Amino acid sequence: MATDLTMNWEWPADREPTDKLIISVEGINKHSSGWFGLKKSPSFVEAMPDPVDLTGKVLSGSDLLSQKSIVITLPKLELGEVSAGELLAVGVIGDKTCICVRKVTDKDEDLSEWKCSQD
Repeated sequence: MATDLTMNWEWPADREPTDKLIISVEGINKHSSGWFGLKKSPSFVEAMPDPVDLTGKVLSGSDLLSQKSIVITLPKLELGEVSAGELLAVGVIGDKTCICVRKVTDKDEDLSEWKCSQD
């Protein structure tokens, strides 16, 4: 199955999300560091501590993204105790940058007051 949307991680740096999504987590896998670990070099912009690829499906948020498959590469530490089958709120800037995540219990949870700075 092809992925509809791929996102990368940036720390919030006092920014707040322009969009908030709730996704159903389908899997969490260690991110490939490329041949000979080349992507782990500190000179690469995408270098991050202990990266993982989170795969899932968008359940709510942007109508344009609803039911689309998604892959987000982010530091494992940011996920906390999230595992496959659970729900995750994702704060997004633009259309390809995730800046914050948090576990939620309901796909219809109100995220209107959620700020990345609260986590």
